Parts: sequence; C-alpha cells; structure tokens
Amino acid sequence: MEILINDKVAKLPFLINDGKWHHMCITWTTRDGVWEAFQDGVLRGNGENLAPYHPIKPHGVLVLGQEQDTLGGGFDATQAFVGELANFNIWDKKLSSSEIYSLATCNSRAPSGNVLSWSETNIDVFGGATKWTFEPCRQPN
Repeated sequence: MEILINDKVAKLPFLINDGKWHHMCITWTTRDGVWEAFQDGVLRGNGENLAPYHPIKPHGVLVLGQEQDTLGGGFDATQAFVGELANFNIWDKKLSSSEIYSLATCNSRAPSGNVLSWSETNIDVFGGATKWTFEPCRQPN
C-alpha cells in the first residue's frame, strides 16, 4: 500500500491481509512532508520529505483504491484495490497520536472529517463499488 502526493510516493508498512478489519490512519504535513502511518492505533512507520511545500488545492478529485496513469484517468483494473473500505475521513489538521489511538480503540465517538466525511452524500463511487454505513465501534448483541 502506498500514499502518493504530487507524484511523490511513500510505501506504507501496514499488515492488513489477514481477513480482519483494521483501523489505519496516515498523517502528513505539507510544511515539511513528514508523514506517519498508524495501524490499529499503533505507529508502524514514518518518513519525511513526502511532497513538502505542496499544498492540496481545493476542488480537486480524490481517487481511492485505484492507481491512475494520467490525471483523472488511465485506470488499469489490475492496479485496483480489492476489499472493503469504511469510515474514510480527512481533517485539515494533524491528529495527535492519542486522538488516533482513541479512534482506533473506540474510546471516543469517532468525529467526522472536516474536509471529507464518510457520511457525506455527495461522494461518487464507480466500477461496481458501493457505499454503505459501517459502525466499527458498535458492540455485538
């Protein structure tokens, strides 16, 4: 798994191919390009100089689960994510490690992202994908 910002890439150190749901959080700051990768509330890796001083401009397009060969297109089905994704959110600030741990361990009500929220209705899905409500912190009956 990778994060790609302005053609700069960082390999993410997640171990997720075990058939279980995982909470993943990636932080990134434009000022210095420092990033951190958390899995299930625990820091798994970090780096620096990932597209520093490259602000994310408004009104762009966010593509999840598909590598694109050209801006907004050039999709190859062999480069697509296969699996399930839920509760994807984006904030305009870096979450602290304690906030991330609380979200991952259901110790607090998960706040919605203030830039992009999974609960928004104006998110388009393509390629046979579906969007549904998922409550990872709900206790089984």
